[in-house]
Amino acid sequence: MRIFKTFLVVGLLGITSAGPLAGEATPISVTINNAGLLLKGKFYATEEAKPFATVILLPGFPGGEGDVLGLGGRLAVAGFNVLTFSYSGSYQSQGETSWPNAQRDIQAALEFVRQPDNAARYGIDTARIILGGWCFGGGMALGYAAKHPDIPAVFSIAGNDHG
Repeated sequence: MRIFKTFLVVGLLGITSAGPLAGEATPISVTINNAGLLLKGKFYATEEAKPFATVILLPGFPGGEGDVLGLGGRLAVAGFNVLTFSYSGSYQSQGETSWPNAQRDIQAALEFVRQPDNAARYGIDTARIILGGWCFGGGMALGYAAKHPDIPAVFSIAGNDHG
């Protein structure tokens, strides 16, 4: 079942990244608390009224302040919420960049979207969290999901192997 969901997400990403969509979503700036370190991020919310699946979209190394491959705004228009953020120690996020810290950053992002206040504010269906990323982020997503079976779907775009 998990593999099927993964291919479904990857298929949707392929369709939505093919070209610009009319009315791409505008992100909301968010701050994620990672054990006292503040991570800067963007949240792209769907414009629908009910809770939707939420993609935690991880950037390549060293991260960035913009939309990962332009997918955040496109996925929001397609009916997904999207959270993306800068890793610890990159751009305006506090801390030090490292593989273990990136894994802790992912955990903090998951806790952010699962918080009841945030779920209500942003229309997040906490049972449908999708973890994915590009390059470094794709590898981080696969590495995290391998150790956390509670992640219902994962995808990687040109992910690298950190083994």
